[in-house]
Amino acid sequence: MLNLQEFFGENIGKIVISKDTCTYRVDKLNDIFDIIIPHFDKYPLVTQKLADYILFKEIVNLMKNKEHLTLEGLKKILSIKASLNLGLSPCGGGDPYQGSPNGDPLRGSEELKDKFSDIQAAVKRPLIIDKIIPSPFWVAGFTTGDGSFYLTIPLRGIRQDSLIGNPSGIRASKLNEISRIDIGVFNSSAFEGYYFIGKIYCLF
Repeated sequence: MLNLQEFFGENIGKIVISKDTCTYRVDKLNDIFDIIIPHFDKYPLVTQKLADYILFKEIVNLMKNKEHLTLEGLKKILSIKASLNLGLSPCGGGDPYQGSPNGDPLRGSEELKDKFSDIQAAVKRPLIIDKIIPSPFWVAGFTTGDGSFYLTIPLRGIRQDSLIGNPSGIRASKLNEISRIDIGVFNSSAFEGYYFIGKIYCLF
């Protein structure tokens, strides 16, 4: 989190610690419009998260044009939000990550739906089809979050004394693994096409 904050700028955003979570938040509209949006336009997301970004950017542009200050504009923003991430999510006072003052993460969501019961997801969520890995730096970032490096030495059927002076009996495998890829978020075969080596195993 500190590295992320340092990257965007010391005065851009803040780190919020709440119970067992730590979040980097950028709340100022100008910071989002001038710093965050240009970064992700220059270095676009690859996974289905790009769909959320496209909708988020549309909302930011509406707010930059002050459309959120009118009831019609606010409803337009909420209709886009209904297609974003988890839809009409928590609002109200207290910790925004807890949903409402009493800490019930569902109550805030229901309050928002009650106040704007006529709001529907008017925007079709973009479908990201061509998920191509753009650069080795993207691979490095993705591996930082979901990759692991480990060594497997299968010794089944091999006696330890037979390996003395004959290390060729040991075979190392699985040196690099990128795990926990949600097929609905990212097509893992893109890695195979990027490296032209390795295999894809679906564990479900």
